[in-house]
Amino acid sequence: MKLSLTNNIFSVTLQGTDRPIGNIRQECEEKARTLYKENNKIMLALSGGLDCQVVLHSFVSQSIPIKCAFLYLKDCNNFELNSVKVLEKKYNLDLTIIELNPDELKDSVMKEYEITGIPPYQLMHKHFLTLLPPEYTFIQGLDGPDLVKRKTDGKWYIIQTANSFVNSRVRGLEMIDRPGNIVSWEKSSEIFCSIITDDVVTSYMYAHNNIVNNGLSYENDKAIPLIDHYDLYIKPIMYGKYWKDELEYFSKYQGPEEVPWIMSKKWHHYDKNVVYIPYHEAIDIMTTANKVKTYYQHS
Repeated sequence: MKLSLTNNIFSVTLQGTDRPIGNIRQECEEKARTLYKENNKIMLALSGGLDCQVVLHSFVSQSIPIKCAFLYLKDCNNFELNSVKVLEKKYNLDLTIIELNPDELKDSVMKEYEITGIPPYQLMHKHFLTLLPPEYTFIQGLDGPDLVKRKTDGKWYIIQTANSFVNSRVRGLEMIDRPGNIVSWEKSSEIFCSIITDDVVTSYMYAHNNIVNNGLSYENDKAIPLIDHYDLYIKPIMYGKYWKDELEYFSKYQGPEEVPWIMSKKWHHYDKNVVYIPYHEAIDIMTTANKVKTYYQHS
């Protein structure tokens, strides 16, 4: 999967694979082997969450060397820090902790936000990367798909947006001139297709009407938004299916909750530069050798 934002027009290109696609664990482990063959200097952005744990486990379970780096926002994301410390001890990690003070960086990242439109927290990750060895392949953890059943035709679509947390972060990271590649883990056809065809995902789709109308809400009584469904309903069950008790299932969090100006939703224009990809069409493309199609943002 290739993402592009040119002249404020966002596009997503899907490309088929020439081999059978395995389950998500098999494809993650294959991805780890492939990356190590390309460059044996590999570093993972580690937050302690399930997504980066899946990536980490794909390396350490195969005894493939990997370094980890953690972005510590001074006195702000101690929950993340404590989770990472658990993983450091569990795996005997080669871990680098970069401490940044978000208030000291506020003015500079806000100026860059005005130019780039990339949210301040994602720009902090850009600053974080500049403090790490440039020759390393730098991995961002898994980012699951957002699935929507559109009322206009009753069909399922996969949403990609230039302004999702991970996509906007990668946009920021790729602005850095460095020899090492930036890897957004799930953007390979094999991993992405293994996710969207998994029976946990298809079961969610069958039960969707019950899930969106189940009355559950956040503390402010607002319904749980669609973009959170993968993280809350699908991901932990799917990971539990393949990794069982090999992962640490910490409570759900985002990271910078203690920095109110970062958490402001006004920075995240998720509904702009949105691409809708027909679900079944995406599967057909990604499972057909040499098949390629580009989708452009919804107008």
